[in-house]
Order: sequence, then C-alpha cells, then structure tokens
Amino acid sequence: MTVRLYYDDPALLRFEARVSEVREAGDRRALVLDRTAFYPTSGGQPHDTGLLGGARVIEVLEAEDGEVLHIVEGDPGTGVLEGRIEPSRRADHRQHHTGQHILSRAFEEVLRAPTIGFHLGAEDVDIDLDARGADEKLLRAAEDLANEVVRGDRAVRIHYARTPEERSRFALRKESQREGEIRIIEIEDFDATACGGTHCLTTGEVGLVKIRKWEKVGSRLRVHFLCGGRALADYGRKNRLVVDLARQFTVDEGGVADAVARAVEEAARLRRETRALRDRLLAHEAARLRAEAEAISGARIVASVLEEGAGEDLAPLAAALRAHPGTAAALAVREGETARLALARSDDLAIDLRPIFTTAIALMGGRGGGRPESVQGAGSAAGLDEALARAVGLLRDALTPR
Repeated sequence: MTVRLYYDDPALLRFEARVSEVREAGDRRALVLDRTAFYPTSGGQPHDTGLLGGARVIEVLEAEDGEVLHIVEGDPGTGVLEGRIEPSRRADHRQHHTGQHILSRAFEEVLRAPTIGFHLGAEDVDIDLDARGADEKLLRAAEDLANEVVRGDRAVRIHYARTPEERSRFALRKESQREGEIRIIEIEDFDATACGGTHCLTTGEVGLVKIRKWEKVGSRLRVHFLCGGRALADYGRKNRLVVDLARQFTVDEGGVADAVARAVEEAARLRRETRALRDRLLAHEAARLRAEAEAISGARIVASVLEEGAGEDLAPLAAALRAHPGTAAALAVREGETARLALARSDDLAIDLRPIFTTAIALMGGRGGGRPESVQGAGSAAGLDEALARAVGLLRDALTPR
C-alpha cells in the first residue's frame, strides 16, 4: 500500500518514489507509487498537481483498493522517479483546509452550529452548517474569533490515535466513525478533528479568514469564505473596484454605497419615464396606422413592417391596435435572416386568427401560437413579404360580408 508522505509532512514538495504499478484509469495512464506526497481528492479537498519525472500529474485519485492513482500526461518511465508538487496549489489548499477547521470551531463556539459539509473549489470555498439561520452580527463574531486564532500563530499538530483510550485524550469536534487508527489535526488550545487533509504547521500561515457571504440551502446555512492568498487577491479586486467607482461618482470611498443607491434609483425613475413615453408613442403610432389602414365593412386592416431592430415594439404595438374597435392588424419585423409575424384583432371582431396565422407562417417555414385574438411567431425573413400579403388577404376575406 502506498505510504502517504503528506500525512506526516504536509509541507513536503519534493520526494523520490518507485513506480510499483501502471494502471489504466479509463483511457488515461495512472501510476501507483510505493510512497507519495501527492494528495488525492478526498474530504472536500481537491488533489495536488505537479510532475513525476518529466510527466505532468493532472489528477490524483484514491482507488477502491485504497491505492493512490497518479493520472499523468506523457510517459515518465518506471523505476525511481522524482515527484514535485505544484507549490502554490498546495499552499492554497493548506490555508483553506486549516482555515475551515478554525472557522468550523468558531461557528460551534459562537452559533452552536456544527459543520456538516465542506467544499474547496478553484473559485468558491464554502462550509455548510446545521443552522436554520444566522445574522450578520453572529457570523462576524465567528469570523473575529477565527482571525484571533490565526493571529495567535498557534501550533497545528498531527496525532495518531489507535485505541479508544488514545482518542479520549482529544476533545474531538466531531467523533470519527472510522475504526482503527485515525489521524487527528489539533489546533493548539482550540480544536481537534479527525482529518486526512494537508494543513498548515501554524495558524499564522492561514494569513486571514474572510467570510464573503452566506445563504440558505434547504435546511442548511452555507457560508462562503476565503483564506490567505485568495482572500488578499479578493480584497485587491474589490478595492480597485471601489476606488474606480469613487472616481467615477466623484465621491470618497466611503460614499460609494450611497452614490450607487442614488444611481440605481435614478435609473429606475428614467426607466419608468421611458416606458411611459414609449407607451404614449406606441399609442400614437397605433392611431396613425389605423387611420391610414384599408377600410372593409366598417373595420380597418393594418399591415405594417416595423424597422429592423424594433422587435421589442411588436407585441405592445399589436396590443395598442387591439384597443381600437373594428381593427385587425398584421405586423412584422425583420431580425437579420429571421423575421417575426404578429396578428391581432379587437375584441369586437369575431375572427379566429389562429388558422390565418398558421397559413401565413408556413410561408416563412416558421411556427408560433397564441389565442384567437392575438398570435405571433417567427420564421425565415425570405418568406415574410409573401406571408404578410397572405395574412392580409385572409383577413380581408374574413371581414368581407358573404
């Protein structure tokens, strides 16, 4: 069985090992070593990457038989190989896994909420808590406690417990269900947890614990957080954003939130005014089109192709025309190689527009649907003129007394 060097030395980045077996993992080449410092995906923590000989290690898995499989690109050969762990990825995982232990204990201390899930991803890191809710004050108190432990630069020690008596020496945050020997990560005078992951040697290496946001997910409270280098990079991005917004709004950084709120309120007001003006313009356009439309048996048939790019006006213009008694309308708009067709009629005209529309839209190779008084769809722009003419002809037939 592979000896896992990271169990005792999570800072180890270079080692030598002998290839004990070559396997196939799907269509990929996998090496089994007699010992390894590569961490396989497990317990919410992703795998390490790096090099074995001259081949890239792109994934590390734990096989069903307990062996560690190193998925490689290329052929590093057999015999004794040098392994090199990608240092920044390992450091990031150590910071976040240790930070999770600290933060999970802080949540238990402040919220009395145990951790029931942990996810460490390339972009997002989160803890799931067995809590129905929490307020910002309590979560920030937990964050403050976590960072107090980080600043204290407490020792992070690795222990092995083989018997119940040895386990009883530690006040485990969560009892392990594993039988036999367990590996325990102890944060001096703060936390003890059974865990197989890679951790910092002291809490100071975590650098910083920052809660980003939280949300309810079913019966859980999901807390998103960042540690160390990622937290610093996140702060840098957000600081640049705030400085840029302050410059654009010509306020100091403390006034950005109020400036943004005012801008949002102003944008909402302008949208309301624009919508009202648009409705008035469409009502005016509907009246003009009807006044100029063909008259048949006391009704009028409006036929119009809107300007390209005015597709958002198609439905509201049809609705505005429906408000005029004795009105039937065939409206269309081109959108590149496609086109949209809409038919509408006022409630006082007893015409089912659906069969008329079906005949017309077929000439565009399109489809659509709606109600007897209003229907629309889309198809090829090449057949629009013929489809519009057919729709108008069928409307004319429907309105002509027999």
